[in-house]
Amino acid sequence: MGRLWNSGGKRWNYEYKYRSGGKTLCALYARENSIGFMVILGKGERDKFEMQWELFSKEVQVLYDEATTYHDGKWIMLELEDTGLFCDIECLCKSRGCLTGNCRRKTYLLVPGKAKRVCQN
Repeated sequence: MGRLWNSGGKRWNYEYKYRSGGKTLCALYARENSIGFMVILGKGERDKFEMQWELFSKEVQVLYDEATTYHDGKWIMLELEDTGLFCDIECLCKSRGCLTGNCRRKTYLLVPGKAKRVCQN
């Protein structure tokens, strides 16, 4: 997997892309007091994501719905304010494994009336 540093464009100071086969898989962005994460899901990955929709946080579901779909995939940008989305980011990074049901770090805590997803180390 190749890695590439760039300027972050108009909105970010830095960009660090993870690429494979000439395609960007995901990217990290940084600016003062803020970091961002972008993942690009191709058609097959989008289908898998949608089949496992309920495993992702409501925030990621909304971001997915609002994300623009280009010819090469759906570009989902997450601006991180705290660690609340780390579990989703980990799963998206491992999308080929996690979205096929092989994500071992995802579990549920049962709370009366609802299930809450948590990460385990």
